[in-house]
Amino acid sequence: MGTTGLITGLRRQSGNRRLVWVYVDGEKLARVTVEDVASLGLRRGMEVSEALLSEVMRRSALVEAKSRALRLLARRSRSRAELKRYLKTKGFDQTTIETALGQLERLGYVDDAAHARAYAEQLAARGRSGPRAIYAKLRQRGVAAEIAAAAAEEVLSGADQEAMARRLAEKRLSALANVDMPTKRRRLYAFLARRGFDPDTISGVLADLLPADD
Repeated sequence: MGTTGLITGLRRQSGNRRLVWVYVDGEKLARVTVEDVASLGLRRGMEVSEALLSEVMRRSALVEAKSRALRLLARRSRSRAELKRYLKTKGFDQTTIETALGQLERLGYVDDAAHARAYAEQLAARGRSGPRAIYAKLRQRGVAAEIAAAAAEEVLSGADQEAMARRLAEKRLSALANVDMPTKRRRLYAFLARRGFDPDTISGVLADLLPADD
């Protein structure tokens, strides 16, 4: 098998000493970890075969995928599915994406359960979303159904959902002042349903705020 060039440089990346730039025939070729350099036996003056070049590029792609994912996570927590979609848009292949995310999961950077709890807590703190809405929003982020359901239940387990729905309904009523009672009840029911409250909770709130005529 022929060679594709010589390794002419191995330089630690400024600001991240765990990464190494590999130079072949004087050109910066790829960025790999110090562990990759050791395991592949890379050294200056080494001839690069096609097989070695392929492996260096595979490992370099993995480094780049993890780096991009970590930069995105630095902005805010993301689900695994969100990261997967993002990396796919950046041109990484399926194997590289799965390997990168698997490694980040083992390191604790990707944790769908923790992400779901954190996002559910944000939504619950705003006081504008019931359990069904929180569940739906988590599913939109690609969180698995069982994880989304557990997070929604956990963050609202001690909350008075009827009181929350009542506060939202009272604010909404001011915008319905000029409509007839049947329309008012229908629109308020739909409003609370969109916010993710269950039928029993909504019915209880409507019974208190808009009692039916005797």
